[in-house]
Amino acid sequence: MTAPPLDVDVGALGRLTLIGSGGQGRVFELPDHPERAVYKEYSPRVVDDLDVDALYRFVSFARDLPEAEQAALLERAAWPEQVVRRDGVVRGFLMRRVPEAYWTPLRFDEEVTTELALAQFLLNPPSYLTDRGLPTDAPFRLKFLRDAALTLALFHKLGIAVGDMSPNNMLFSRTHRPHCFFLDCDAMRLDGESVLAQAETVDWQVTGEELATPASDTFKLGLLAVRLFAADQQASNPRVVPQRLRRWTLASLAEDPATREPVLALLRPLERELREAGKRAARAAVTPTVVLPPQPEPEPEQVRMVHLTPPQRTPARRPARTGGGIGRWVAVVGAVAGIAFGCLNGNDSRTPTGARYTPPAGSDYGYTAPPYATPPYTAVPGYTLPAPRLTFPSGFPYGLPSFTFSLTPEPICPVVAPAPGVRGGAGLTRATGAIDELVCALNRDDGVLPSGAAALRPADSYYGVQITGFFGEGTAAPRATVQLREDGRCVQATVRFTAAYRISSVAGRAACG
Repeated sequence: MTAPPLDVDVGALGRLTLIGSGGQGRVFELPDHPERAVYKEYSPRVVDDLDVDALYRFVSFARDLPEAEQAALLERAAWPEQVVRRDGVVRGFLMRRVPEAYWTPLRFDEEVTTELALAQFLLNPPSYLTDRGLPTDAPFRLKFLRDAALTLALFHKLGIAVGDMSPNNMLFSRTHRPHCFFLDCDAMRLDGESVLAQAETVDWQVTGEELATPASDTFKLGLLAVRLFAADQQASNPRVVPQRLRRWTLASLAEDPATREPVLALLRPLERELREAGKRAARAAVTPTVVLPPQPEPEPEQVRMVHLTPPQRTPARRPARTGGGIGRWVAVVGAVAGIAFGCLNGNDSRTPTGARYTPPAGSDYGYTAPPYATPPYTAVPGYTLPAPRLTFPSGFPYGLPSFTFSLTPEPICPVVAPAPGVRGGAGLTRATGAIDELVCALNRDDGVLPSGAAALRPADSYYGVQITGFFGEGTAAPRATVQLREDGRCVQATVRFTAAYRISSVAGRAACG
């Protein structure tokens, strides 16, 4: 059978159906050629930095491998298989479609969706995984780690280094062996050459050494082992791994790359630990289990709402009464000022003054968005009313004194709410609270802002903020897209979080679409 040419024009692919996008470009299905791989098209800014010769070498490399090694590589990785040109310019490549075994159903509240089985999900507490419908046990974690080590050993034997190895570009399968599958293979290094400049994922970096080497891959496999058994996205203490794996894990995390043991050295202790895990599971199957009574669920987090509490004022000293009736005039002035103050600073029927908004039972996100949190947005300003300034006309106390006051707008903290259709669990609630704090700081123009947030400072004040997208819940780097509105304009931005839902950066300041 004749092998297809190394490259193909995009016009020969037929219709393109967008199925995903990221920082480097977009991924398309080919409806007219369902048997073919998917197409990754680089964005124009990435094309300028592309090493085209290296991309051709990646494609040729897999074709020239012996049949057994070629099959092993393609079974474990979405390797580039054919270069794609548009108007003669290299724009991307065809790669293997992610097999069905590496997709998984995920449950959020009552909704279940099918998502890529990112290894990031495995680095979460057991309760979170159970809530998502992904219960895992020690034997599975050991099997996943074993297959990751075997895959890296194959790559290193073939002259491939992953480089940017993290749970962002690894998939898992609970039903299929091998239990791991690698994405973003064009970011790897082949015999010292890269298609794109090497990059690293935050919290998965090596320091002071060459990027994308077998030694750097070993370091990151050690981090994966620690975080897999710690059920934590950022753990680094090797003592959490099983005793048999601890010596190798400590060596893999050594600062000196030369002292790290190869990934194959992990396989023997892994196999021993797997056998012991199997025995423990067999013993547990015949041992009665003590079922503890269910513990009460913690109270859900409440989202801070806008406060319109009147400022505290020091009471004015009451003037002495005189024969001209000045006490009665002051009483009249005080009554009128009090009524005016109450009208301006009284409770808004939409938001309880000085109280926190309590979510109604059954709400989708822990709270129900008030009317002014969804388009069309309605401003909810606060006002400070200073003490009246009295002016006494000539001839007082026989003339009527007048008083004047001014309205000074206060910065506001608008309600942040997800748009209809935006789904998530506790992570969405935490992201909403973090965005709320950010917008309050922007409106007040004070405090330390996250990276990139200063560009979002409003000319006046944002009065409406809506979360239009939420992605990566349970991963090391969740993110949200938000729209922020002030008088006369709306801007859209991407807010990125750490695993603990602290805002790490803010990007984009485009007009709302």
